[in-house]
Amino acid sequence: MRVDCMYKVLMNSLGYLDCIKAPPFELTEPGLPSIQTFFNSDKSPLNPHWFPLGSAIIYLLLFFKILLSPFFTIGVYDLYLIGRPLSIIADIGSMVFIYLITKNIFGSKAALLSLVLFAFLPTSIQHSHYYRPEPFSVFFILASFWSMLKLYNKQSIKHYLYVGFSIGLALSFKISALSLGIPLSILFLLFLISSINSSSITLQLHQVKLFLITGLVIVSTYVIINPYSILDFQEFWEWNTREINIVNTAGIVPYTIQYLNTPNFIYEFIQTTKWNIGLLTGVSLWILFISAIIYNFRYPKINEILLLVWGFAYFITIATVEVKFSRYMYPLIPIMIIIGSGYLFKIQYYLSQKKNLFHPVFSILIVILTTSSVLYGLAYTNIYTNDHTAVQASKWINENIPKGTKIINDNHWDESIPDIHGYQIKQIPIFESDTQDKGFNIAIDLSSSEYLIFYSNRTYNAIFNNSSRYPISASYYDSLFNEKLGYSLVKSFTQYPEIAGIHFQHDTFSINDIPTPIGFPTDDKSGLNLNLGYGDNDIVNYDHPVVLIFENIQKYKPDRIYQTIYSGRTNYPSELNSMLNTEDRIINSNGGTWNNIFSENILAQKLPILSWFILLEILTILFLPISLIIFRGLPDKGFGINKLLSLFVIAYITWIFVYLNILTFTIFSIILIIVILSAISIRVFFRNKDYIITTTKNNIKIFVLQDLIFLSAFALFVLIRWFNPDLWHPYLGGEKPMDFAYLNAIIKSTTMPPYDPWFAGGYINYYYFGQFFIAVYIILSGILPEIAYNLAIPSLYAFTAILSFSVGYNIYSLYREKTNFNRSSVFAGLMSLFLITFSSNFGILFQIIDNPSYLMNPTRFDWWGPSRMMEPQFSITEFPFWTFLFADLHAHLIALPFTILTILVGLNVCTNLLKQERIFTKKFIASFLSFALILGSLSVINTWDYPTYLVISLFFIFIGIFTSLSSIQQTITKLILISSSLITISYLLYLPYHLDNTIYTSGFHLSNEQTNISDFLSIYGFFLFILLSYFLLKTLSFYTSLPIPRNLIIPISIILISAITVILSFTIYFGYFTVGIIVILIIILKLMIPDLYINSLGNRYYLFPLFFILLSLSICIFVDIFTIDNDINRMNTVFKFYNQAWILFSIGSAFLLTILLESINSKLIFNNRIVTFFWMFLLGCFVINASLFAIFGTTSRVNNRFTTEFKSLNGMEFM
Repeated sequence: MRVDCMYKVLMNSLGYLDCIKAPPFELTEPGLPSIQTFFNSDKSPLNPHWFPLGSAIIYLLLFFKILLSPFFTIGVYDLYLIGRPLSIIADIGSMVFIYLITKNIFGSKAALLSLVLFAFLPTSIQHSHYYRPEPFSVFFILASFWSMLKLYNKQSIKHYLYVGFSIGLALSFKISALSLGIPLSILFLLFLISSINSSSITLQLHQVKLFLITGLVIVSTYVIINPYSILDFQEFWEWNTREINIVNTAGIVPYTIQYLNTPNFIYEFIQTTKWNIGLLTGVSLWILFISAIIYNFRYPKINEILLLVWGFAYFITIATVEVKFSRYMYPLIPIMIIIGSGYLFKIQYYLSQKKNLFHPVFSILIVILTTSSVLYGLAYTNIYTNDHTAVQASKWINENIPKGTKIINDNHWDESIPDIHGYQIKQIPIFESDTQDKGFNIAIDLSSSEYLIFYSNRTYNAIFNNSSRYPISASYYDSLFNEKLGYSLVKSFTQYPEIAGIHFQHDTFSINDIPTPIGFPTDDKSGLNLNLGYGDNDIVNYDHPVVLIFENIQKYKPDRIYQTIYSGRTNYPSELNSMLNTEDRIINSNGGTWNNIFSENILAQKLPILSWFILLEILTILFLPISLIIFRGLPDKGFGINKLLSLFVIAYITWIFVYLNILTFTIFSIILIIVILSAISIRVFFRNKDYIITTTKNNIKIFVLQDLIFLSAFALFVLIRWFNPDLWHPYLGGEKPMDFAYLNAIIKSTTMPPYDPWFAGGYINYYYFGQFFIAVYIILSGILPEIAYNLAIPSLYAFTAILSFSVGYNIYSLYREKTNFNRSSVFAGLMSLFLITFSSNFGILFQIIDNPSYLMNPTRFDWWGPSRMMEPQFSITEFPFWTFLFADLHAHLIALPFTILTILVGLNVCTNLLKQERIFTKKFIASFLSFALILGSLSVINTWDYPTYLVISLFFIFIGIFTSLSSIQQTITKLILISSSLITISYLLYLPYHLDNTIYTSGFHLSNEQTNISDFLSIYGFFLFILLSYFLLKTLSFYTSLPIPRNLIIPISIILISAITVILSFTIYFGYFTVGIIVILIIILKLMIPDLYINSLGNRYYLFPLFFILLSLSICIFVDIFTIDNDINRMNTVFKFYNQAWILFSIGSAFLLTILLESINSKLIFNNRIVTFFWMFLLGCFVINASLFAIFGTTSRVNNRFTTEFKSLNGMEFM
């Protein structure tokens, strides 16, 4: 609701009914709202029902309108008289904070320079003329930084409150101020490190309390000013997700088409440098900003890091979205000015110490830079000394064109020329789809009208930028500007920044091959005209757009105009995404023939199982020396990691060499890479022979055990696939046809990306890398795909099994600080293996309860049912064993072992960091690169997994650095360096894929479905039993042993009960009961930390399983609140994320259960044999239940087939 309307409705003023007659305002109750009405978002007149920006921008203007209305009549067109002074005040406030911040960090000279640079900043001058959120957002962002610096200098409750208020107010104007959480987190981390180093529990608790108070102030401030973002959260979310999609995808709405195919980073740099700041100053500030980032890696200064980290993160975010309005860069520029001013004087001081010629020269350069900034600011200010170009055009039209004349207004989705009343005006709907009817209607309108006017370049700039979508419209503009439609340019209005006769011109027609209209004056200003090229929409069209007026001179008939437009259209390229180029199409067509890849006479076709298994074993043994060196920090020395990692490295190097056209995708290329890597491995072996032999001897038991696990898991699923090798289920379908087609297409592709078997002439626009990984070994083995498909499933299951054991074994061994083979760690590994690869939900148990007779005939069990536990929802509730049993060689299945591998390689990097190893050693670099390689692989194997495992990866780095360094500045610098390097390298390693891949789903919306608590318990019941058992049997015992005064027990109990009551009441009221239960489980999880810490021998490894469980619970909350766009209800959202939760729950639960059983082995529960026996009985029941699907579900699935006679791995023969 507009401010004027909100005022009318609140005051019952004349015309208020017009404001509330249409949705979503029809339920609005006029007048000042009662408390009940205020909290009813449908009825409250204070609900703007508009949330792309913060509501503060509305309420602030409304407040002053109410305040001044008794004294002045303020109509809707007079509101700028209130808004503009408010923007000016905010701008002045920003100047004050820029001065204070710069002085605090760099001193008075730099502060004065920063004040001058900002005062004459063109973008600041421009924004202060308009009532938009940017001036206020910048003001409160700077206020937030000032408060954080004050807090850094002196920790007091007053400064914590200032930080909270400032950030809350910044959020109230633009939600993008959430990015302030980055420097705030760094600041809190510093304080937390200091309190931990002090070893004072009281200080640590006090610190946490202050953090919570700050967070509460931020939230409270925001909610008080923007109450309907919470009370009307669904509408708030819809608005913001829509805006995020608009910003991320140019062309969704017409006013962003102009940004299609705009280069990231380069566009921001050019526009900011030339127009927002000024050429000389802009280049200088960019150089100084980048230099400051590099300098702080070597000589970190916390007060600078707070600004630089935020500035860098903000710039990366803004520069990587597709829509690039220059106003998005405004909040960054004050930070660049602060840093730039400070470093100019830093450099000057450094040069002064050298006492050479460079010092006075550099001082002169500072003067020149300052002078140029002042002059450019004054030049920009001169724009406002003349009428707006649209106002000039309006005056000319009223003076020169008779009333009643027909005028075409080409301003679709744009502003309009003001005050042109009394004319017959018609708009061209230029952004509607190009059709013959549209072209003919344009011709009719042009023929019947006398004049054609353009408010700005928005329409023709956008059309030429997407001419393949608008070929008719582009031809219309091309013909118009070249005087082929009978119209001639009779008047144009331009205005440029100018000082002392120097004009800084923007060139509207310098991009997208837009022809300059015949008769357009390119040099119409007296004096010196400097053409700076194209200026962004925000820079030009706010206050000095190029207005064009064309007159119909020739009076052509519609048919002639139409024929000119239609014949002039260009056969523009279709610009279809995901198309192979001609060269690759020819190469793939000629290469990859079946007879060249496979032969029926080789041994592998006769003994495929043995050949496949031996191939995998030989390759993994070849690369074992490298793994033993890189992963020597893990208790199992990387043996569990080696099998999958070594095979993946071969596949990755093959892929990248083929993608870069160094090799083609053939068996010879794969063998060449294996030979090179084998040579490296042999060299590593001989250089580290003594260590490798000794390590193998000392760890032979765990090596043999892991190999037996791999062999057993492989054999189990070979047997299952032998009995049921189907490549398409008879009625439950599945995705095997698509997977098998993709697999064959990749095998037959000679170049990368592989051709798409379902889209002629295209390449696979899908996360295909998992299938590529399998394809490498199909080509290498020579086994036919219809057989190899059914060997790949057992292999991936075996990889998952050995890695599941390895992760449980390694984490528990590190926790107990045991490096040798030991029973407890083996149990933890076996339990992790069981929970991940063998256990199931309660689906089969429910069937036994309903139909006990199924036990006599297991083939009657509904093996499909456990994957659909949320009926009548469509949500898929697969778990790993079900996934492998169904055996779709799909992305989520292939990714399962890689997700666990990511955890293990991350754990290895963490152990290296905890040992305070230097990060530039060969060993650490190899370890880190393997981490980035595997983490990045998730984005191309199963993209859904990447965000979750990125969070886990950053947690590994955080723990490794946080607990291993004493210097706060060194900690922060190293954390930023390693984290940013991990993200960057994990992306760059797969850059060819990311450049070619087009993503069509980019957002979330509020979920319309939630998980019933009964369904949640039936899926994760075993994990929750372990979690609650640990809490009740271990954690509570720990707390009861503490010397807590009796007079505190009752108050503490009341607080806990009250908190639980409030959480449940709140979540039940909003329909999120399961979320409330999960929140309570998270509280329980956090209460377990002190007990685990005391029993951890001083290490931090207990944090990982707890974090995994915390993340699992958070995932479950996420899928109850949000759903991925374009999902079927929330079918795939639950499917993909619940699979992740299962893996993480399993690892954490195996860890806790091992500790529990160790404890019970040494001491009975509550020293009571009956209680202990009862708990053990319950545990046994849960284990049996978790095993039911693997027994009965497998039996049912194996017999659910076309025929029971056929026994083979050949899926094609089976069908």
